[in-house]
Amino acid sequence: LFFAAGLFGIGFLITLHEIGHFVFCKLFNVSVPSFGLGFGPILWQKKIGETNFIISAIPLGGYVEMAGSAEVGQGDQKEASRDDERSLVQKPYWQKMCIMFGGVFLNFVFAYAAMIFVLALGAPGTPMLPETLTNRIEKVELNSPADKAGITKDDKVVALNNVPFDLKNPQLFFDNLKTLAGTTTTISIDHEGTIKERSITFEPNKTVGMLGVIFATQALAPRPFLQAIKEGVELTNKYILNTVLFIKQLFTRRSLEGTG
Repeated sequence: LFFAAGLFGIGFLITLHEIGHFVFCKLFNVSVPSFGLGFGPILWQKKIGETNFIISAIPLGGYVEMAGSAEVGQGDQKEASRDDERSLVQKPYWQKMCIMFGGVFLNFVFAYAAMIFVLALGAPGTPMLPETLTNRIEKVELNSPADKAGITKDDKVVALNNVPFDLKNPQLFFDNLKTLAGTTTTISIDHEGTIKERSITFEPNKTVGMLGVIFATQALAPRPFLQAIKEGVELTNKYILNTVLFIKQLFTRRSLEGTG
């Protein structure tokens, strides 16, 4: 089920991406001989106007064939050498850039719109949305650092290593947790309304600190539309920034490992 959902999600994002290219081609009057989604055996195809629309069996790719542009894997490319007013090569540079980045642009528009939509309607609790996380522990893994420290189900984490669990920004807590592999520190727990300090030792054979617990989530209440827009833009910007920083860290870490 998760695999199928993942394939559907990837296919959906690819479809949006290719539609972005297609829309900008139409906007700037660039001929599109074919528009394909997926690869492998063709499941369906139909010519509408000048464009042959194709859907293939494996939803992990796509293309927009543009007149005057040759690229491997894009249709039969019979019109790749076109040089008339409806070919890509005859368009101003700024229009070419818009067409090339049209797919990415539509993906970003969808990301902002989807987040605003979720906040406006509300959403069930899910670990995929950190804003729904709570500090209440739903499950403790046997023999985990948390279990050995005497932490139990329904305890609430107040602070770890003197860093509070901020419900408005739980990522700060998890960023702190990652740095604690192989260390012993203090964790503050709300146990049935009483704050207790416990010593917790993290396993040294892990690359990051792990408590060994699952945190409970809570549903997001619907926001007023204007507030949903504001918070949706802010959250999407945060996720984009975190993604960029994560990719940067991957390359930086690889570079440092290479100089060792």
